[in-house]
Parts: sequence; C-alpha cells; structure tokens
Amino acid sequence: PVGPGSSFRMESLEEQGPRSGMSTCAHSSVVALNTILVMVVGMIVVFSPLNIYPGLQKVLAPQYPGRTAAPSASRMDLATSAEYEVETRTVQIAATGAAESMSSISEGDVSGPFAEAAPRAQTEGAAKTPVHHQKQYPTKVGSPSGVFHHSALRNHYTKPGLGAPPVHSGARSDTPSAKKGGESEAAVAHPSSGKKGCLCDAAGRAFPKLQLLGAQKTGSTTLYNDLRPTLRLRIDMKCIGPDSWPCKESMWFNWPQTKPYYKLWGLCSQVPQGSLMADFSMGNFKWPYAAQGMHEEYGRLAKDVVLAVSLRDPLKRMLSAFAHGVRDKWLYFAGKTPTFEEHCRQFFKEWDQRGSAWLPEMWRDLTYRTVDQSLYGYKLRVWLDAGFHPSQFVIYPGNLYLKHRSDVPNNPVLKALRARVGDEFFRPMKIDSTKKFNEGHNHGEVNHDLKSPQLRDRLNNEIFAPSNQLLVKLLSHGAQQGMTLVGYSGEASDEVAIERWLVNNWDY
Repeated sequence: PVGPGSSFRMESLEEQGPRSGMSTCAHSSVVALNTILVMVVGMIVVFSPLNIYPGLQKVLAPQYPGRTAAPSASRMDLATSAEYEVETRTVQIAATGAAESMSSISEGDVSGPFAEAAPRAQTEGAAKTPVHHQKQYPTKVGSPSGVFHHSALRNHYTKPGLGAPPVHSGARSDTPSAKKGGESEAAVAHPSSGKKGCLCDAAGRAFPKLQLLGAQKTGSTTLYNDLRPTLRLRIDMKCIGPDSWPCKESMWFNWPQTKPYYKLWGLCSQVPQGSLMADFSMGNFKWPYAAQGMHEEYGRLAKDVVLAVSLRDPLKRMLSAFAHGVRDKWLYFAGKTPTFEEHCRQFFKEWDQRGSAWLPEMWRDLTYRTVDQSLYGYKLRVWLDAGFHPSQFVIYPGNLYLKHRSDVPNNPVLKALRARVGDEFFRPMKIDSTKKFNEGHNHGEVNHDLKSPQLRDRLNNEIFAPSNQLLVKLLSHGAQQGMTLVGYSGEASDEVAIERWLVNNWDY
C-alpha cells in the first residue's frame, strides 16, 4: 500500500489465475513485470534526490490510533498558520529580522567555543538568518489539544538567544528540585512506580517505561544489546534473527501505523518481574511530529515515561552517520557515492542557496539527515514544547556509558536510569565490553575524511554552534527543574560548566 486507507492490493497468482484466455506462463510473466514496475516506481519516489519525498511524506502522514483529538491538518503539512495550541495557550511566532545579537541568549553571556562561534556564524550568514520567536509557554504541563501545525516548528530552529527556553511552572511531586544538575540522581533517589517494568493504563495495557529518543550513532545499539537480557521486548513479532531490528526500534511514531501502539507490547500482567519495557527508536529525535504523537498516544501516562537522550560530538556523529548510510544504502543508494568531503561541499552548496531558513525543513531531506540529526538543541526543544516535563529527561554523552560499559553496578548511565525506572532493572549478569555493535563503517577520523579546515570550521561554527548554544541553555534550565545530566556535578545554572561537561565527554 502507498498510504493509509489505500485499497491497492497485490493479489497472489492463485487469486488472479489465468484471465481472458491468457496462458498461465504468460500471465505469470505479466504479473512479474508489473510487480517489478511497482517496486521500481516505489524506490524512485522514496529515494529520488528531487523534491518528491516531502510530497510522499504528506501522503504517508502518521495517524495515531486511539487519540482523543484528531489533528485539524496533516501532521506533515507546513500550514500557513503560525500558531498552535497547548493547554489553551497560544504560541505566537513573531517575524522579525536578524539584526539582534546572539549575545541576548541569556542574562550574562555564555563563554566557550559554542558561544564564541555562534555570533561569528550569525555575522557571516546575517542575510539568510530566519525570523526569531517570542513565546508564551504553558502555565502547566498537560495533554496538548491535538492541534499541531508544523509552521510552529520554525519556532524551534531560529536563533537560540531570542526567546527563553520553556519553563514549566510548578515542580513535579515525584521529582526533587535540583539546584545541581550533575549527580542529583544519586543524592536524591527518584521513586519508581513500583516493581512493574512498564506503564499501565486503566485497561491494563502496557506501554514502555523508557523511551531512548536519540541521537542516532551515539551508542544506542551497544546499549540495547548489552541490556537486552533485561528488557521486555515487543510481543507482536519474533525478536530473534537478522529481521528483529524493529524489536530495538519500533519506529511507531515515525511512520503510518495500522494498529495502536499498545498492541506491540501486550498487557501489564504479561510483563515478567525484573524485565523493563523500553523502545530504542532513535528516529524519534529526527522526526519532529514524533514528540506530539508520543504525548498523545501515552495520554495520562505521558507524564510518567522516562525519556533518555544520548549525545555525541555533532561533526563526529555526522561522519559516522554518513559512513553508515553509505554502507547500508540509505544514502546514495544509486550512482556514484561521494566522499564525506564531497558530501559536505554538496550540503553547503544547498545551504548557501537556501540559508538557515532551511533548518525547520531539513528533516525532510533524506540526503542531509546526516546534518539534521546533529542539531541537538533544536531537537530537544521540540520535545520540551510537546508537553513533556524537563524532569522526565535523562541526558548523557554516549561516551559515559561506553567508558564504564563493563561496570554494571556503577556505570553512571545505568545508575541514572535505575534511579528513574527502579533499582531492580538494568542489571545484566555480565557485559562483554570487547564486543562491538553496529560498527565497521570504514571511516577514519574527521580530519582524515574531511581534510578541508574551512569546511570543518563552517560546520562547527556556522551550523552546529548555534544549536549547541541552545542545547546548553535548555540543559541548564532543565537541570533546574529536575532534568538529569549524567556525570555533571556543577550548579544547574552554570552554563559554562555544562558546556565543559559536554565537550569533555562527547568527543568519541
């Protein structure tokens, strides 16, 4: 099928049979040719470098069964309206020029490479900088209205300094108010919701207690395989063999679905004691509609799900994603494959034509997902604005898990996750730290595969630095409201220290 509700169906040879006097052999040949034609057309539509894919995505707009309020427009459509509602509060996006300085990001400038690079990039690309935003954030955390126009996403991709990060009024009753962002999970234990390794709705249906949102190429497959013996996997498919990848990543919130999310997981009564239900769909950080979809699908349980985000140096993550995509043929599957440096030059050719106004729509582009998925600040803001409280997030540089991988009891990432979901979880008998997963993409260091210092500087300063600067701001505000920053022990309000914590731990 090419979309929800499509009546197109490939009949089997037995169903069709010979027709109009056609021989079985001739008929089989015609069916085979038709099948090949359909497959070729489908691949052209999905992977075409032309601007066909966004149109297909509009057709394949995800529908979330069981929601109480249907969206007034396609989730994939960039509506002309610049408003969306959250708990009856309207978000207004103010269209202004780019004259204001990046230094207005906070009260007191942030020092360090992120803050130093952002104004430089602002000056170099001032003619292309998009409008900034002014927001009124909801006064309480609650279920969104169901109306979600994607024009509002422009709000998340504009200059990070011009508009405060979301501040959720009122502290969560089950979460300490952290003045220090670092080891708050060790100082004050977060109570778990009992020994059940899932979230249960009123009908006894199970939902994952942990959602690892992203980012791709930050060590999620290693974490999943290490913890797999302790996980309660989905029950609607066999989670063994080479075709069991969806057991790690359901991607339910990324693509059209024909059944409710809970049907992947079964009933709470079926979850064994000591097993935790988790979804490691790394695409959730990429697709901007996934946050709203998850909040709606969880309903009343949305406030209880734990959201984990793994981070890595943006340029190194981009290189790893490029090599992965080339190897597995989701990048440049046909024709000549460019080098990483050629890929970067192609990106800047497009960037110089479209400017930073391209940012809110870059997620649509298959080729440059390599760049888009490294824009952590913009991605995190989408999730915070969807209605999830900062205290639901566990943020960690992926290297913190890898460095302590074999130390199950004391691994800082596992300790932080246990503090949220329950101390009895994530305790595999043994982890073989010599075993590697999802590697072998045949790429070297960034300086080897991207020899041009000018391109490296442009990527770091013009593309990634503004997003990183916003990320630091969001992490600081979030840590003051209960967000866990794994391995960070400084003051939650100290943005310089948070930036240093990131730089020291995500370079791997």
